[in-house]
Amino acid sequence: MPTLKLIYDRDKEIKNFKPEPYYQLEATFSAPGGTYKGLLIEGNETKFKDFNKIEQIKKDIDMKNGIISSKRVEIKSQNAPRLFSMTDLMGYMSSKYNGWPSTKVKKVAQSLYEGKGEGSLISYPRTKSRALEETLVDKAKRVLDRLIGNLPYKDEIKFHTNKRVFNSEEVDGHSAIMPTLVEPKNLTTDEELLYNEIVKRFIAQFMPSAKYEHTEIISTVITDTGDRNFITKGKRLVEEGWLKIYGKEVNEDTEEELLPYVEENSSIKAINSKIHKKYTKAPPHYTEKSLLEAMEFCGRNLDKKYKDLSPEELSKILNGYEIGTSATRDEVIDKLLNVKYIERKGKSLCITDKGIRMVEIFPVKELLDVTYTGKLEKALSEIQKGNFTKQALLEHTNKLIKKGVEQIKNSNAVIVDNTNINSSMSDIEALGLCPNCQKPIIEGKKGYGCLGYKEGCKFVIWKENAFLKKFGINKIFFCLPL
Repeated sequence: MPTLKLIYDRDKEIKNFKPEPYYQLEATFSAPGGTYKGLLIEGNETKFKDFNKIEQIKKDIDMKNGIISSKRVEIKSQNAPRLFSMTDLMGYMSSKYNGWPSTKVKKVAQSLYEGKGEGSLISYPRTKSRALEETLVDKAKRVLDRLIGNLPYKDEIKFHTNKRVFNSEEVDGHSAIMPTLVEPKNLTTDEELLYNEIVKRFIAQFMPSAKYEHTEIISTVITDTGDRNFITKGKRLVEEGWLKIYGKEVNEDTEEELLPYVEENSSIKAINSKIHKKYTKAPPHYTEKSLLEAMEFCGRNLDKKYKDLSPEELSKILNGYEIGTSATRDEVIDKLLNVKYIERKGKSLCITDKGIRMVEIFPVKELLDVTYTGKLEKALSEIQKGNFTKQALLEHTNKLIKKGVEQIKNSNAVIVDNTNINSSMSDIEALGLCPNCQKPIIEGKKGYGCLGYKEGCKFVIWKENAFLKKFGINKIFFCLPL
């Protein structure tokens, strides 16, 4: 229910989103070392709503001289992504390989774990950890030695005991997923693909960081109406490091347009400029990867409040505050798909009309509340640590169940799968589905009957029912099987 609500909220936000125009002024500069482009910047803003203002600035700067008022070059390191948890593995595979739902990832991972007689090929996969127990140092070194083989970059692979890899404090139940000492044999295509991704992620932990040269230039154009600043950013890969493992699949996106060599305080000229009209964009639909991440962090808006935190820092803050577990989240998504509350559209997961109706009329709103569900999961985590009692949680849950049952009993809300209703019957208020033929049940003057009566279905319950009255049953509810 809370996962369905996540998708409902996102799709509603997209539906109600109204794009707003904004403008960017891009100038082309001539410098002694060559030409380059930059965006008008005021403060930290490069997007502007006032077209007339931008148009006037364009007229002011064209063919005007200026200087490079600032140039900053930094070498930044990028570490390899951490070892896979089950959630990370499912998200990575579903994102990289279209057609790999999370249920498939878990199934193939389980097959690798169970092995084919020779033993497990990977460690226990249903884990939420991204680090290894420190007791696994020796075993990990032997696994690495086995995997290195004749790799062309094997001289760059150096075993270490860095806390990013070995940290018992970050292990929750089971260590992160890693290969074992067993040599794989007779793998299926899917098993080989998944195994190789786990191997690459493991080896990457022991390779040097990738290094990028980040350049930022501020070009100042001197005009009669004041100085105008333009920002230019460039990024260049200078050391591949762990990226060598992934080759072109990663490196293709690491290069930007090379900037000419320019020096601070050198003269420039704005030889051309152009106004770009753009529109604000709605947030994207959830994909399996982004939905799994949202479930792991219980729908928190990671783009804002937590945007500067690393996955490790996030895990510490939100540990236990989640929807489901790394071993069950795929089943939640699969269930929503199977009962047709959501559907796939390419890589996107979108809510259906049936799902919308469920969210909007379901009476027990606590079960739709992502924050409330996160608190219940957090309580379970705190019981493990001895910070909360089982009895307190049970008492709370009992109250919720009693209250929820009463709310459902007193509600007239019914979810009907309209795919079984002919278009000519779409205006009929169906109460449920017939247990005999799955056609809609409707209310008549004297009883409740099945719309499949024309095909011979004889299901009917009369309102004046002496048998039911013997047991004190005066009201009838029709429910849909999920």
